[in-house]
Order: sequence, then C-alpha cells, then structure tokens
Amino acid sequence: MALSKRLSFLASLLKPYDSVLDLGTDHGLLLKEALSKGYIQKGLASDIKPLPLKAAQKNLAGMNVSFYLSDGFSQIKADFDCVVIAGMGAKLIAQILSGCTLDITYILNPMDDEDTLRWFLQNNGFKIIDEYVLWDKFYYQIIIVRRGVMKLTKKELYLGRYLKKSSDYENFLLHNIHNLKAIIQQIGQGQSLAAIEKLKILKIYQDALNEVKNPAKID
Repeated sequence: MALSKRLSFLASLLKPYDSVLDLGTDHGLLLKEALSKGYIQKGLASDIKPLPLKAAQKNLAGMNVSFYLSDGFSQIKADFDCVVIAGMGAKLIAQILSGCTLDITYILNPMDDEDTLRWFLQNNGFKIIDEYVLWDKFYYQIIIVRRGVMKLTKKELYLGRYLKKSSDYENFLLHNIHNLKAIIQQIGQGQSLAAIEKLKILKIYQDALNEVKNPAKID
C-alpha cells in the first residue's frame, strides 16, 4: 500500500522521539514508515476498533510495536514521549485530549475545524510549539503541542502562529479565499450572522495573503 504524502510527512516529524503512540492507528502505516526509516525505536499502536488493530498487527509484524485496543488513552499502560492523533475530526481530538495531563509532545492532524481545535487547546492547558500546512489532495494542517499556556488572536485561531513557514501556505490561503467567496455568494452578503462571520473570516485570509505578497520591510 502506497504511503500518502501526509503520512510520510507525519512520520518525518517523529525523528526526535524514541517511543511513539499512534492513537487511532488504523492500518499502522505511520508507525511502519517511522520504524522502517529508523526515525523511532518503539511504536505503540492503538485503535478503538478490533479490525483496524488486527490489520495493523499484520502490517507491523516483526517490528518493535505494542498493540492496544483502547478508547483514547484509557488502556495505554506503557510510557511514550510522543503521541500522534491524526485523521480525526477536531471535536473528537478535543474529546480525546480532554483531561489529559501527560507531559509529552502531541502531534495533531485534524480533518476539519482547526480553529475549533486551537480554541480548545488554548483553554485546556496546551501550547502550540509548531505547525505545518501541506497539500495532499486536500490541505491538511498539522499542529504540534505540549502542555503550557497561550493566548491566540482570532487570526491565529484560523491560521496559527507558524503555518506561514510552510511552502504550501500561500496556495492554502488562496484556496480558502476562493471557498469562502463561494460560500458568501451562496448565503448572500446581507446582514445575516452567517454572512457577517464569513466576511470576517475572509478578511483574515485576505490580510494574510497580502502580508505574504507584500512583506513588511525591515530597516
């Protein structure tokens, strides 16, 4: 099975860590890539469903991996220094992280509502330490966090603090500006709350694009 650009990039982010939990491992392809490339020494594969976990056990046979049938962190007994939670909605990721106090690195890859996830993180004792956006048939945001304190602006809820360094950032902005304009056209540019909110978000993206195209000169 060919590895997607997204999973390959996620695996490359695991190089600083020895033991990594892949929470919601599905077929175990992320850990297989990380272990095969020597990025990590040990993997922990967890899934809430038996069938994906069995598929992961088959794909990871002979590798240094422990397997857990677990709802979130509930059945994970071993130590690890990084967890990857990818391929889930923002609300589910927030639910999994709710009440979690582990002093480790969390690599999060939500499939939607990144602003909602960032809002949860800032209000539940997490601090963003790095972020990426990349194109792989869709635009994906990757948010890396640890325990800590932060206060995000509305712009940062949507665009983070570190996405701008990603090579796909400008096209990501253009893509979202196009989509937002289409949505606004559908709902109309009247005084409805939905239209007003979408216009505010559109301005965030347009201002960010203007910053990219016209960077401030430093004396």
